[in-house]
This record gives sequence, C-alpha cells and structure tokens, in this order.
Amino acid sequence: MKRNKILWLLPWLLLLTGAAGWLRQWPITSHDGEAKAYRIELGEAVYRHAQDIGLGDVEVVDAEGRAVPAMLFAADAPTAQAPGQQPLRWFALPKAPAATLDMISERDENGQVLSIKTREIKTIGADGDSWLVDMSPLSLKPDALLLQFAPEAQFSASMRVEGSDDLKNWWTLHERAALLQLRQNGEQMLQTRIALEGQARYLRLTLQGAKAPLQAVLAELPAAPVEPERAWQSYQGKASQDRLSFEFEVQGRQPFDRADVILPGKAVARLRLESRDDPQQPWQHRAGPWVQYQLGADARSAAQQFAPLRQRYWRLTADSPLPDAPQLQLGWRPEVLIFIATGQPPYRLLAGSATQRRQDAPVADLLAQMRGNYGAQWRPAMAEVSGEGEIADSNALTVPRDNKPLLLWVILIAAVLLIGGFAVSLLKAQRTDEHA
Repeated sequence: MKRNKILWLLPWLLLLTGAAGWLRQWPITSHDGEAKAYRIELGEAVYRHAQDIGLGDVEVVDAEGRAVPAMLFAADAPTAQAPGQQPLRWFALPKAPAATLDMISERDENGQVLSIKTREIKTIGADGDSWLVDMSPLSLKPDALLLQFAPEAQFSASMRVEGSDDLKNWWTLHERAALLQLRQNGEQMLQTRIALEGQARYLRLTLQGAKAPLQAVLAELPAAPVEPERAWQSYQGKASQDRLSFEFEVQGRQPFDRADVILPGKAVARLRLESRDDPQQPWQHRAGPWVQYQLGADARSAAQQFAPLRQRYWRLTADSPLPDAPQLQLGWRPEVLIFIATGQPPYRLLAGSATQRRQDAPVADLLAQMRGNYGAQWRPAMAEVSGEGEIADSNALTVPRDNKPLLLWVILIAAVLLIGGFAVSLLKAQRTDEHA
C-alpha cells in the first residue's frame, strides 16, 4: 500500500523537480511528439513574469527538471519563422466491414469535393474510423498533416494514410503512422502530426487500434518569410500636477518597438516619449516630438517607431496641459524560444527568477546541421504554452541575503582572537621561564 502511494505521487514529484527558484511553470504541448526541436512563441504572461532585462530567466526543462539546450530568437529571424497552416475540408466515411470501397463523389469545376458516397466492393476485414481529406485547394506541397481530436479522447494508435488523384485508384503513403494523445495529472503527451512525403489531391485516413472523434485537419505548409504579427498592450498613466506629463508603469519584459497614443475624444497634442528601466535613472528620449491627432475612428496619427527595448517606466510629455489623461499603447513582436528535444518529455517552460539564468546553447548551429540532414525546408515543430501557468516557487523573486562579507568578518575576528591568544600564551610562558 505504501509503495502504491509513492508511485501515485511520483508524477507530482517530477513536476516540482527543477522548479525551485522559478516563479512560474507551463506544460509545453505540441502536435508532434517526436520532433528533434521545438519553437515556442512567447506570450504576454511569460513576459509579465520574467524579471531579467535580457529574458535570461526563461528556461525549458525536461521531465526530470534538467535544462535542455535553448536559445531566444527575434520574431523576424529566418530560423524562428513558423510553418504555415491551412484548414482542410474533411468528410467522415460511412462505417463498413470492407477495407476496399468504391467512392462516388460530387466535385466542382476545381476538383473540390462537395459530397461523397461509398459502395462496398468486397469484404477483406474490419477497419476503424475513416475520413476523406480534400487536399485539392492547396497551392503548395504540404509537409505534414496536423490532426485535432476531441480533447477528452485518450489513445495510442496508428493511422493508415492513402492517396488518390481521382478517388478510384489509391496508393499507400503510410501503413501505420503512430498517433498518441494522453493526459495524466495535468501533463499531456501528444503526437498527432503525420509527415507527408508524397502528394495527392485526396487522402483517406483510417484510424487503427482506437476510436477518437476527429475535430479538424490542417495542412502544415513550408515556412514563408512573413511580417510577424505585432501584439499590443494598453496602459493608463498617472498625471503630473501641471498635467504636462503622464507616467506609465509596465509589468513585463516585452521588446517594445512601437508606441501609439489614444487621446480622449477629438483632440490634437504635441508629444514626446521617454523611458527608463529604473526610477533612479534619468529619462531617455525614445520618440518625438510629434503631433498626435484623433479626429475620428479613421482619422488619427500613426504609431511611433523605435528600436526594440525592454523598459518598465514610460513618460509622455505634452507642450500644453491635457485635461484628460491619454492612453499609451505599446506594441511588440513576440520572440521565439527554440529548444532541442534532449532529455525525457514532457517539457516545461519556466519563467521568473532572481537567481536562475538560462545558458544559451549554440542552437542556431545545431539547427543548421539539422537542415543539412533533413533538407532545407526542415523547421522546428510548433509548440505552445497557454494561460498564466502554475506557481512553482513563490519565493523565486526574493534575492537571497549575501552572508559572505559577514562570514569574512567573523573569520577575520576569529583569526585575530586566535593570534592574540597565541601571543598571550607565549608571553605567559616567557614570564614563567624567567621566574624559574
């Protein structure tokens, strides 16, 4: 009985291992459970809990709490570009005890499937759930299929993948592609990505060894250089007595590179923008002066641009008093953390620490070598973290007291007393000898 209790607690003990000294932790999920490397786009919650100005207190660890090789990349770095995804239309095939089916479909002039009927030809054994996927709308050859099943489904199974260009002649692309979706104690293992080597207008998927409701099918397309989408956060400021300046405090380490100002109603103001990372530091100029105007929903000035920087304190200064406080909007492009899948999954993302720092590994060089091995189009698999995460160590932001100076003084005083003691002993011994 005691042994069973220990085994039951083991997943929770593993979850806490390696989290000491870190404020927050997130489980990392991905459709590809067998990838060599993963990319995580950092969300606002990760930035908010990070403390280091260089984002050094963001780390990835394996199931045993050991750090894995990881490196931070700018959003527009070629290595950080995410593969494209395109939703596909799919149809559930009627259940039949036959593995060989004649399909009668209705298609439009572009070849897209509108409806489908099946007719049994011969019985060769029972199969699991089957689906027909319409690949004809794709203009690029897909790298993989991403399957999304019902969240409550748990299974370890395989998928047979067949291809056809006319819905009559079929060939096998995968005989038994491994699929996995498991959850336990808040952790998740997921492998629902099927790599595609060949190309076909239509795919027939047959799940073997399990039953699971399919909810969506996406095509993973080769990464294309695109402008990463910019995220925005709004802040309310504190006005000075003369209402000429407004100060804003940011909770996060985002790499801000845009600033926009929302003026109440219809207004015009000449503004300057400054920032600093410490209240004791002087203000540094960031943008302006510029004329900010807002004359309607579509008649307003553009956002100000500057080099990316992580600063906690911002100030808007106007040439004349503003009766109503403006709203400051700061924009940034989320960075990407890429890590190599060493160690044992599942992996966790940790953030926020006064003492822990990530040691950047030469991930860019490793990725270049992987592209040489797997082809120029190879990219790290997409992974994600969501929500606020879990509290790992509530004392992670407390700077431990440095007792070294005190210890050195204690050692020094003890040494002085010891030497003094020796000196007194020698003097006493000398006087005893003289008397003798």
